[in-house]
Amino acid sequence: MSIVSLNEAKLQLGLTGDGDNALVTGLILAAQGIVEQALERDLYLTRAEIPESDINAIALDELRGSKKSALEMAIKLVLSTLYLHRESTTELNLSENPAFKACLAGFTEVYVG
Repeated sequence: MSIVSLNEAKLQLGLTGDGDNALVTGLILAAQGIVEQALERDLYLTRAEIPESDINAIALDELRGSKKSALEMAIKLVLSTLYLHRESTTELNLSENPAFKACLAGFTEVYVG
């Protein structure tokens, strides 16, 4: 399940119509995957969704509001970049984006417990 909804994504991108819904839906999943890759951790909306084998996952329902918002914003930043460069041939390096790095700070350590 996507962390960022289609409506949230469209608001982030300034889209009002439904013409790009399929594209935006795909970009949401890609953006979430990029954030998960950067963190080397999977993201889930709830603890109940996490498979027992995934001991390094993050459940958003267990995070305080500021941490949850930071992860959502990281996904939205990636989404914006992917949408902006959807037809570009340039290579993107999101790790150099200070806003992206700031949103993910503090999530790279494994919490066991």
